[in-house]
Amino acid sequence: MSCNITKGRRKKCKDNLGGVKEIYIARYIDYAITDYTADLGVELFEVPTRFFYRFELDGVQTSFSDNLSVNDEGNFYNSNLTTSFIKLDKETAKELNILDGGLFHIIVKLNSGKYYFLGFENGMELSQLDVVSGTNLNDFQGYNLAFTGKEQYKGMLINNLSDVGILTGIDGVFVWGLRQNNEVISDNNNNLIKSDFNG
Repeated sequence: MSCNITKGRRKKCKDNLGGVKEIYIARYIDYAITDYTADLGVELFEVPTRFFYRFELDGVQTSFSDNLSVNDEGNFYNSNLTTSFIKLDKETAKELNILDGGLFHIIVKLNSGKYYFLGFENGMELSQLDVVSGTNLNDFQGYNLAFTGKEQYKGMLINNLSDVGILTGIDGVFVWGLRQNNEVISDNNNNLIKSDFNG
């Protein structure tokens, strides 16, 4: 990694929007260096086409961070994502059973419209899951989740998901003639096939 600074930074316009609008989750895949095109820690340009499940967040508080840690063993980034799913229901409970174990790739869509890829090299794991009932009628009821990961580089920005090779949906159904990484999106006749969350 070069230690030479190449340019400065101009003051940005005051049109920035904070917060996360949606998150996208897929089973972690250990990409070979020949499988993707990226400026690591900056921007992802292309990956083998695959499907990510989209989770709408109902306006709940969701945030992520990449924090640099420096020690004698080297530098790395601690990646953290916290979010909540409103309401207790069996469909969500079933999916959370799948998330409770294993590693995942996670993309967050910011309210600004930008996308940020977490856990690209090593994956993210579900490190906390709280089922909350609330006490009063207007209290939060649902699931609080936290994902954590450790990466050599900070996460990468994505300009447009489909241009990179990422398809998204809620129910796992998409029309396209591709089969990649054991995740079936559709056959070559454009017949709808449900993608497998478990990979």
